[in-house]
Amino acid sequence: MTDKLTYLSDNHQFAIAAITTKVSYLEHMIELTIAIALHGRQRTAKLALRRMGQGDGLIDLLKAALGDRAPSEGDNIAALGAFIKDVRTRRNEILHWMWGTTDAPKIATQGTKRPFRESKSAERTADDIYKIARDADRAAKKLDEWLDYLSGLNNPPSPGILSRPTLPTSLA
Repeated sequence: MTDKLTYLSDNHQFAIAAITTKVSYLEHMIELTIAIALHGRQRTAKLALRRMGQGDGLIDLLKAALGDRAPSEGDNIAALGAFIKDVRTRRNEILHWMWGTTDAPKIATQGTKRPFRESKSAERTADDIYKIARDADRAAKKLDEWLDYLSGLNNPPSPGILSRPTLPTSLA
């Protein structure tokens, strides 16, 4: 059994676990939405999803597939794509940067000092991390609304959560 990370609070560890769970769900919803949007082109969808990987290209494919199905929703689709990319970037910071302690018990520090890359650091509370998990969940629910539309159950989703001009920015 792996020992708990003594330099991170339980709240921080639970928040990180929430991100892994919520973003995993979001990643599945992205691929499912693309596959459904490309309905009737299953060989194309299969090839594209297998070759596209998990990078920003996948989000570009999502935007293109939705844009083909709902051309009048271009601004909403672009906002959704930007929101998802932002969530994924913030998730990457949480999962791929190194963690450390601070003098404040409710704040953890993290950073990256990888060779040939810009060094970055940030201090985060567990609530900061949970917010990323909640944003991933919101994005996944928006994709669920798109699935309803693509299945003929609804009109294109209204911007809703994405209509606010303040998309989350990196905490770094």
